[in-house]
Amino acid sequence: MNIYEKIAQIMCYDYEQGEDMEQVLIRNGFELRDVPPNIAISIVHAGGLQRWADAQDVESEQQLDKLLTDKCMSIVNDKKFNNKRYECPMPTVSNLFSFMQTLDRRGKLFEECSLIAKLAWNGKICRRMIDERTRGMFANPNKEKYLKAVKRIKEVWSYSDTDIEALRYFVCQSRHENHNPSMNKGIYQWGSEKQTGKTTVAKTIIAILNGDTLENAGRYGSHLTVELQYGNHDIPKAALFNSVLLDEAAPKDSTKSYNAFKSVMTGNSCDYNPKYKQVITIPCRRYYYFTSNDDIRDFVQDRRERRLYELKSTQKPLQISFEEIYDIWFDFCTNAEPEQNWQAWYNSFVMVDGLAQKNIEEIKSELRIKGESIFAPLQGKYQITVKQVAMELYKNEPTAAQKDYVRTAMRELFPDCTTTNPSIYSKAQCREVLAGMGEIETLTVGDDGMPF
Repeated sequence: MNIYEKIAQIMCYDYEQGEDMEQVLIRNGFELRDVPPNIAISIVHAGGLQRWADAQDVESEQQLDKLLTDKCMSIVNDKKFNNKRYECPMPTVSNLFSFMQTLDRRGKLFEECSLIAKLAWNGKICRRMIDERTRGMFANPNKEKYLKAVKRIKEVWSYSDTDIEALRYFVCQSRHENHNPSMNKGIYQWGSEKQTGKTTVAKTIIAILNGDTLENAGRYGSHLTVELQYGNHDIPKAALFNSVLLDEAAPKDSTKSYNAFKSVMTGNSCDYNPKYKQVITIPCRRYYYFTSNDDIRDFVQDRRERRLYELKSTQKPLQISFEEIYDIWFDFCTNAEPEQNWQAWYNSFVMVDGLAQKNIEEIKSELRIKGESIFAPLQGKYQITVKQVAMELYKNEPTAAQKDYVRTAMRELFPDCTTTNPSIYSKAQCREVLAGMGEIETLTVGDDGMPF
């Protein structure tokens, strides 16, 4: 659209049949020699400085900041606007100059440009740039290239078929339009052994899914505190990129943050609070790739977790060049195709056992070992409560969580040994169950159900 068309639209001039744009302006009394600077007209026509910034094609927030500053300064310093004899024929453009001049006089012009650049980059441009960069990459999947890449992955990293399937799901969800957030699945790759290649693999996959090279993978890394928006003005990198790397970012003690993590993992938007601007809601696709030296059971607080897939690295991969690593995973990511039924595919992965399940299994083991003393019919007491069992195991006044673990363990070990009160168990019946497992000797039980 040329500048005369923009002027006509801003001034709401009507067109008559057969007229060109210059004739429209002249008929409405607009003097062509009084045309304001083109950049000022373009900004007003776009709907203001923020909307103009949203539409720019730039590679970084810093580049947009400089572009905004340069254009605003050119308007403030324009000779026409600063000529006292010049009367701008466009009130909205004149208002724009007055606004920028006021900001400059208050020393706030650069700050305003930086704020607008940050909001435009985080709210619109970065997401658009990633989409444009990756759109062609995944357009024509080749099954043969994918199978060849899978074969090579198994040779180099010794991943299982299930591991490959989980990575395929992770890749495909990141480019699935309108993906159901309740079926988001992250990868948690861990291993205590060094040099197993987990970080290299994660960085390579994340870089490819964002249409970039391995050298730039660092820009797609984040921290869990940022993704959970603990800071007032934090924006999750999941709102900017197709997928995000959380390298050694999962806290070992996630007791306080785990519920918040579960909530965001199945969300598809977030509220972004830019400084001195109105809070906005922006799309946020939570596709996280965790890497860690710590067991996933130290991070997951629940009994079982469906939002993560555990990929355990136990051995060193074959030594190949970074170029070959990138090429292998590029062929895998760009040629992987999803299953038709996403729900069935999502359900096919087993859930990850968490810390709660680990604690319950430990309690079950303790009950098998100490059952003879715990369930002994001492001093005529033939029943025992969950709290009493917890006190025997923990040797203190048990917390609510500890009692819950014991209650679950006893319910699973002794499902038919409760009395009329579900928290009270028959010692004799519990001993019979353990005897059936070969843990303790069988006691003789009388007609009244009491041992003798």
